[in-house]
Amino acid sequence: METIEGHAKVVDADDIVVNSIKIRLCGLDSPEQGQLAVKDDDISLNHGRYVKDKLFRLLHNEYVMVEVRGTDKYDRVLGVVYKDGEDINRWLVRNGYAIAAYSDCYRNDQKEAQRQYKGMWAYKKAYDPREWRHGKRKILYNPYKDLYIREKADKTVQSPVGNKVLIILLSVLALFILLYSVFSQKPISDSPPTRKNFSQSLENDNPGKTSPAPVQHTQDTQNPPKLDTSKNSSFPNPPGFLLYHE
Repeated sequence: METIEGHAKVVDADDIVVNSIKIRLCGLDSPEQGQLAVKDDDISLNHGRYVKDKLFRLLHNEYVMVEVRGTDKYDRVLGVVYKDGEDINRWLVRNGYAIAAYSDCYRNDQKEAQRQYKGMWAYKKAYDPREWRHGKRKILYNPYKDLYIREKADKTVQSPVGNKVLIILLSVLALFILLYSVFSQKPISDSPPTRKNFSQSLENDNPGKTSPAPVQHTQDTQNPPKLDTSKNSSFPNPPGFLLYHE
């Protein structure tokens, strides 16, 4: 098989020049210069320039080997480009920078890019370059896009491992607080409080202070208080009250 080797000059997203020979990458079609696309965030981009930049960074001034597969109607050499043993044609299709076209050699690579939602297959709108260059706007369809969206939604609903760990830690913390609040409470005595116990509790709550002596009330049993029935008493008796004096 005829081969061409040398340093590559990138012309556009699927054309290069090696040793002054213009080579069209076969088995694929890349976006045209000025071809637009719309990403999922509704941002438009120059799709052709974007893919050309990707190829430029990969191949420009790099040493490549081209397997010649024929010529097209524009007398361009059709070929498969290799850099360091890697098939660059396949790289473009597998990463969603080009569509498999004009042959079946990269069909499976395109399906893999669609499944993985790569490149143009992740866009909201990407157009078929074969139609774009003729003034038509045919949107490329990814048959795996609906499945990808469902899987992405399922992953969002499922709780990540980090959230599960956080839930466990919060549960342990809540249990610790509950146990601490239960065991830190003072025991309640079953016997009713007495004056002695009350005085002791005051002394415990106020160390260094002495509680006042209890007031003792005595009553003279020999001379009980007499009821003042005098009308001239200096203090009138309110209704319901009796006034005593000795």
